[in-house]
Amino acid sequence: MALGSLVVSAFASYWIGISYIPLFIIFVMTGQYFKKTSRELKRLEGITRTPVYNLFSETLSGLPTIRAFRMEREFSARNRQVVDTNANMYLTYWSASRWLATRLDLMSVVIIFVVTLYLVATRGEIGSMTSGLSLTYALMLTSVIQWVMRSVDRVDNATTSVERLLFFREIEREDDGGEQIDDLVAGSHQMNAGSGHSWPWSGAVRFEGLCLRYRPELQLVLKGVDMSVAAGEKVGICGRTGAGKSSLMVALFRICDFDSGRVFIDDVDIATINLRELRRSLAIIPQDPVLFSGPLRENLDPFHEYSDERIWNVLKQVHMADSLRCWGAGLDFEVAEGGDNLSVGQRQLICIGRALLKDSKVVVLDEATANVDTATDALIQTTIKETFKDKTVLVIAHRINTIMHCDKIAVMDAGRVVEFDTPSELLAQPQSVFAALAKMSNTT
Repeated sequence: MALGSLVVSAFASYWIGISYIPLFIIFVMTGQYFKKTSRELKRLEGITRTPVYNLFSETLSGLPTIRAFRMEREFSARNRQVVDTNANMYLTYWSASRWLATRLDLMSVVIIFVVTLYLVATRGEIGSMTSGLSLTYALMLTSVIQWVMRSVDRVDNATTSVERLLFFREIEREDDGGEQIDDLVAGSHQMNAGSGHSWPWSGAVRFEGLCLRYRPELQLVLKGVDMSVAAGEKVGICGRTGAGKSSLMVALFRICDFDSGRVFIDDVDIATINLRELRRSLAIIPQDPVLFSGPLRENLDPFHEYSDERIWNVLKQVHMADSLRCWGAGLDFEVAEGGDNLSVGQRQLICIGRALLKDSKVVVLDEATANVDTATDALIQTTIKETFKDKTVLVIAHRINTIMHCDKIAVMDAGRVVEFDTPSELLAQPQSVFAALAKMSNTT
């Protein structure tokens, strides 16, 4: 249509066609100038929209707590703040759009004025029919140009989401490098064939001069950690905030690459093992239970590797079998998203069952009883003692009383293991860091 309008206008007079050239250049320059601003404004509008959704979701999930502490006004104020910020970006974007629309309309008027002025100035030379066609197609041309400019702007702004997807696609993936466990331990497999257990066979863990940082430009969070955990030993890991407790778990699961040093499990360097295989061979019970919407069976056995009989045996061990029978649906009991239809204690017991089902010789507990009441805490602690008695257990503790039953205690400070002994030995030393932590938490 735009090309046809140009041809008809040029047919009337080539001077009209020539006059369109600078006007088209101005159109394009205006669009490019606006696009730089509108893209960033649209991106800012999307960024400021996220806190609105997050706060709305958090408020809905935390309504009982908010009302219990009478924090309604504070949350209302926060809501007004994030909504106002988003509204400011939204209005700024649409103000910029009006800026473009005004200039496009103005340039359209200029085109119509130029064509009309030329036709009036050359009356008699151009027929009335040709003049009418030229003016009509000039009007059509300006409408088409405006539509194209606005469509390009909408498409460009809509592609900010694609831009984000492309950004995520370019994020460096974890290196799955390393050998398969079966190939790596083939020479040792014959020696451990009698155990009837795949790697790790016993669960002995050894850290040798381990140094770790989360990003190359950041400081070390682990600074030469040396520690040996015997097979079947229960070790509590404690320390003040930022001491490096959770970083040991990060190292064990190879969530970050080591700066230096090595970690061995049953004398196998974990850096040489395929990452997927390594993580499948270890078990973790997080502080916040992770459950998915769907049948309980798939929450316990997402890869469908075990029989129903095996799953029921595990549920008995974690004291969940009787409750499940009362609910009536058995292993097909439908778990809500995040386990919202279960108590916190039941969610944690299911996570313990999931770890127990894997039958891994190395289990990491990240303060599994931090968010439960005293009775559930006692039940979970009893379950852990009974079900993991032949496992190597590393307990990352935020409360000292939860690790007093451990065989040994590793006290961390500034990324180093400063004390490593039995709880009784460390408590017997009044000047020890562990004794100070126990005193602060009123634990004896």
